[in-house]
Amino acid sequence: MNETLSVTYSTFRDWFAANFDDERCDRALRYGFESGAAGLIYDSQTVPLYNEFADEIWDIALDGYLTMQDITHGQVFEVASVFSTFMVWQASYRLAMSRERLSCSEEEEDDLTVSDKDNI
Repeated sequence: MNETLSVTYSTFRDWFAANFDDERCDRALRYGFESGAAGLIYDSQTVPLYNEFADEIWDIALDGYLTMQDITHGQVFEVASVFSTFMVWQASYRLAMSRERLSCSEEEEDDLTVSDKDNI
């Protein structure tokens, strides 16, 4: 059922961390947020997030990019809710990628620790 999202977090990062664990991030990165990442499927879910955290979402989505052209690849958004959803997906993708990189670096540290113990 298409339920309207209630935003109860102080930042988008907090909302994302509470709603996307490593497994959900992995699935979303593998298949794309636009392919139906739970909690980010319907406009009634994404638009309230965008409306509440627009500045932060812009900062996250554009981090490392020079312009909107870089992330939209020239796509034109004629409906505001479609644009809002796109921006939430972009910010979510960036946060999931950051989480993935952090997880990978922690695994590398664990592997290094194990191999160091083997050499003792």
